[in-house]
Amino acid sequence: MDAEFNPTTHQILVADSGNSRCSCSMLRAWPYNATLGDAGLGIASNEDLGSPATAAYDPVTNLVLIADDSAEQRVQVFDALSYNYVLTLGTTGLAGSSNSQFSGPAGIAIDAAHQRLFLGDQQNDRVQVFAVAPTVAFASVLRARARSSSAIRRRSSPA
Repeated sequence: MDAEFNPTTHQILVADSGNSRCSCSMLRAWPYNATLGDAGLGIASNEDLGSPATAAYDPVTNLVLIADDSAEQRVQVFDALSYNYVLTLGTTGLAGSSNSQFSGPAGIAIDAAHQRLFLGDQQNDRVQVFAVAPTVAFASVLRARARSSSAIRRRSSPA
């Protein structure tokens, strides 16, 4: 069992491996808020958490990461505000030692200052390091107005 504080939403996220889920509670009054994962959904479901070992919150990307140390052998990533599934790190259901696999993922540390994510990989006796880039909701390119050559000459001529 593991717990993580989310300062953006003022919630405590508890990895509850015995019940195959992560529970979210508000910090101030401790009312139940949400559940991530559920027992019996099956390995094919992105919301299935067989045995969540640890949970972490990334303040840069506003994501919740849950290491699932069961047959899934993966880290599930959810949006911290909506709790919607975002992506999977690792190869679901396939333990291994390549860079895209885990064998016993447990332990998550986030280095927000350097935008790195550290994931413990127990049976491989290693820590995998991932680059974390903040998501951009919208980007725009503004074109510069073309100036006429006479406007450029006027500005460069002595007064």
